Amino acid sequence: MSGWGASSWGGSPWGAGAPFDLVSADALTAQSIRCRFTIPPRAEGDRALSDVLTRSLWTLAIVSSDTLGTTPSPPSIIAIEVVDATAVDLRLAGELESGAVTYRVDVAPTLRSAGGAAVGIRTRTFRGVTTARTHRGGDTAATRAVHPGLTDRRNNATPHSPAGTWKVTSEGDYDLTEGAETLRKLQLRRLLTPRGGFAWLPSYGFGITRGRLINVRRLPELEDEARRQLLMEPEAEDVGVSMSFTPALGILRVRARTRLRSGGDPVLAEADFAVGGAP
Repeated sequence: MSGWGASSWGGSPWGAGAPFDLVSADALTAQSIRCRFTIPPRAEGDRALSDVLTRSLWTLAIVSSDTLGTTPSPPSIIAIEVVDATAVDLRLAGELESGAVTYRVDVAPTLRSAGGAAVGIRTRTFRGVTTARTHRGGDTAATRAVHPGLTDRRNNATPHSPAGTWKVTSEGDYDLTEGAETLRKLQLRRLLTPRGGFAWLPSYGFGITRGRLINVRRLPELEDEARRQLLMEPEAEDVGVSMSFTPALGILRVRARTRLRSGGDPVLAEADFAVGGAP
């Protein structure tokens, strides 16, 4: 008996030479696809072409349709969220068609596992959803929590999960929040999303890139920049922003306190950025 030595469990936490494949893809809801790998993919969120959270690595296509008439176009992938060590959810701008349509999801060959292995099988097909199960509404905070900017008329430029954990109800629908909790998530996403992180919102986001040099004398300018971003949310009446930099840890902490137009207690949001100090 080989025990823990040269067996499939030896050499690394997930086994030396264990295959790294896309093992399944399934329609979780009408606007999300769950993709699972055999071993954990790289998921640092740094936009590298080897990272599973890099949106440009993923493509969605329609293979066939049993319906009559023109074949529909597949919805765009707008975000990727880690579910667990081996699974991610692809979030979509539009809705998947019914089960009569067969889709194919592909991930680029540049993807790597957490241990650096190249991806092998990287294509899977799946059927559309049986019933469309997404919220249909107007210009609401809940709608913007799913698709930032797509319905926000005040945003002239018309986000591990920067808007917080996505929850799904027993019916398979998004369990959306409202009021202060929704605004908190929207504020966090604005803080954590790098400028230009959404292709259709070039002016959206404050996020500071990892390792950026920070001059502490310019913190007031950064505070003003963050305040301008957070005030773009229609529910925000007034925003106060403070920042602190800890050189020994290389951490820039941003704290925001927002008053809602509808009243109530202020909304608090806090985000940390790994940066470097500059003279």
